[in-house]
Amino acid sequence: MNSPDDSNHGIDSRYVRVALNLSHLQKVNYTSRLSKVGLLPRLLWLDKNWTLKQAHHYVFNFIKEVIGEWIDWKDPKTEKKPKSNSSVDLRTSDLIEFPFRPLDWPKNQAFTKKDFNEMDSEAAFNMTFPELVSDSPSNDDTF
Repeated sequence: MNSPDDSNHGIDSRYVRVALNLSHLQKVNYTSRLSKVGLLPRLLWLDKNWTLKQAHHYVFNFIKEVIGEWIDWKDPKTEKKPKSNSSVDLRTSDLIEFPFRPLDWPKNQAFTKKDFNEMDSEAAFNMTFPELVSDSPSNDDTF
């Protein structure tokens, strides 16, 4: 039963609530600056007994479909079309390219949503979040 002092909405104290707001970076007109556009707020419940790696993988698997959609919108051969009531076409907008590829990926070959979805979850995570799996942070600010 919920009680007036329950800040965890009746969920057992073994879990912690995490608010996740997903947005995308978009180039600002006439500059090279990037700004955040759009929000997709979600609540996740993480087990306090998980390791940090387990928590990162859980969040990655939660947002993996969103990453796949990003890849699909930037694919030159995408069959996606904006909704009829939408004023933004992500195929031609300033949505930045998906910056990651497997290390052995041919430079002249497009990386598609299908390719991403066929990757092993661990390999997709390692490719998408290289800073989390490396021993030292990169000093490279560029994509």
